[in-house]
Amino acid sequence: MGSLDEAPAAIGGAIASPDPGLAAWLDPTTGLVTGLRFDSRGPYSPLGPLFAVDPTSLAPDRLEAPGVDQLDPVSGDLTLASGASAFVTDRTYADVAVDVDLSTPTLVVLRDESGNELEVGGPECPGPFQGSPPATLQVRREASTVTWAVPGLPPGACPVSVSASARLAVGLRGVAEGASSVARNLRVQRMP
Repeated sequence: MGSLDEAPAAIGGAIASPDPGLAAWLDPTTGLVTGLRFDSRGPYSPLGPLFAVDPTSLAPDRLEAPGVDQLDPVSGDLTLASGASAFVTDRTYADVAVDVDLSTPTLVVLRDESGNELEVGGPECPGPFQGSPPATLQVRREASTVTWAVPGLPPGACPVSVSASARLAVGLRGVAEGASSVARNLRVQRMP
């Protein structure tokens, strides 16, 4: 098997990470820079279904409390206490479609670069959480408009808009007072 480049086989520890998922070394004798791309995640990278396939693409906003905030690797259930959040890591979105299967009421949170949040299902954007929760919540962001839908119910739109130029992080937040919110199968797709 041949070498991909002319870099010497014996190089020291990485001295820089110019980009997430990229390490760089400098050979002091030749002055050659060697790079290794070990992860292609970034703000614009694609994302498949979470939980069932790759739970490493989601990060909680605090340390997990056993039995309260956790991701079950077998069932794919994400359990969040009231107020606890988990966000998709390393990615931001312009126009985006978010689908999540809910066992209990759970908020979909859209956060811009400044930290401003829109909670779909929260006070600024009431969602379809009266009575029993929906099986699948669909949230769509197009320019400054955010809409939600549940199969079998009339769709809704958030009365509060987001900046049309903002790139948004996508997350989930627990809302069940005195209990935990449970969600699974989060799907996030960029829309053209």
